[in-house]
This record gives sequence, structure tokens and C-alpha cells, in this order.
Amino acid sequence: MWFQDGTYHAVVKDMNGSFTPHGMSLVAFTSTDGLDWSLADEPFITTPQITWDDGEVLPLGHLERPQVYLEDGKPKVLFCAADTGAARSHSFNLHIPLGYSPP
Repeated sequence: MWFQDGTYHAVVKDMNGSFTPHGMSLVAFTSTDGLDWSLADEPFITTPQITWDDGEVLPLGHLERPQVYLEDGKPKVLFCAADTGAARSHSFNLHIPLGYSPP
């Protein structure tokens, strides 16, 4: 969660597609007061997968705990805990560069 240009922003895990038609995913919310939240204009961020530069897609067992790194007050990187299987035997931290520019 962060405050930018007079608005609160949050990235949350949607466990089952309650907020977008994408199923389990990360979604964005906004609020003017930090109490009442609405889906962002473009709420869908990503499903639990990584698409590598060569186009290969790696499905993830989990993509959780989204944290936003700010630079000069603007979102720069989304950090998430991730793993490749249900057993959670190979977890790692995923860094997703952002070009996000809230309205």
C-alpha cells in the first residue's frame, strides 16, 4: 500500500477471481481516504506465472505478499514471494519492474 498524488493505492492477492475474471491473481485497488476501497481503473496485474524474455512461461504455485518499492514517491518495483509447486519447497523473491502510473 502507498500514497501517491492524493490517492491511496494497494496491490492485493485475489484468491479465486472475486475481483477480476482472471482467477487467482494480483489486483490493484484505490482509495481517497484509506478506509473505503474500490478496484482501480485497470485492476488486473498478473496471474501466478512468470513469462521470461524468451517467451517461456513458468507457472507458479504461489505468488504472494506483494510489496511495492517506491523511488521518488513513485512505484518502481513490485516484490512478491513466489514458489513453483504446492509443496513450497523452492521459494524465492520475484522482482517485477513497474511502469505503473496511477490516474
